[in-house]
Amino acid sequence: MIGNDIVDLSISPIAKGLRLRRFLLKLFTAREIELIDKSKDTARTIWTLWSIKESVYKIIVRKEKKIRYAPKSVECETLTTVDDHSHRSIVSYAGLYFSSSSMMTGECIHTIAVADEEIAARVYSATFDVSTRHNESSFLHNEVIKAISDSHSIADVPIKMQKDDLSIPHVFRGEDEVALLSLSHHGRYGAYAYINLESH
Repeated sequence: MIGNDIVDLSISPIAKGLRLRRFLLKLFTAREIELIDKSKDTARTIWTLWSIKESVYKIIVRKEKKIRYAPKSVECETLTTVDDHSHRSIVSYAGLYFSSSSMMTGECIHTIAVADEEIAARVYSATFDVSTRHNESSFLHNEVIKAISDSHSIADVPIKMQKDDLSIPHVFRGEDEVALLSLSHHGRYGAYAYINLESH
């Protein structure tokens, strides 16, 4: 399974003092707050952790088939800096473990989480500045369909995407689901990540 999240840093201000502490206590575990407190860039670490938690949450919603608000139930156990622009993390939830990869490009953080490290190499993803697009959702939808159609190279059976009752996107060719897909949009940015189900 796969999840992804994007954060537009230009519209994500961080509160100061007591308001910041209340914000952290509401959303993050003690271990995560310790990671934030030790970081050199508080804002970037906060939004990286948030993006990681959101990515894993999308996997959980797909797995459990229900939506609930419990950000502290998803915990980033490790946050490893790969370089100035990327991080890796191990995340836990109810005895399950996930791995994630976060990349900072320009003014956004894009995270992809997977339930199985072995499938990480099979993930296709892209980020877009959608601020100049007339309809951001349609643009993102069309880019996903084009990317998946191109990867399947089958012109006679069109690829289609539809969301279920939980707003989880599903991609079909005819009656067959052909990709596990995760979409995200925040501010000026949109992103997708998917795994072809027919390529393994």
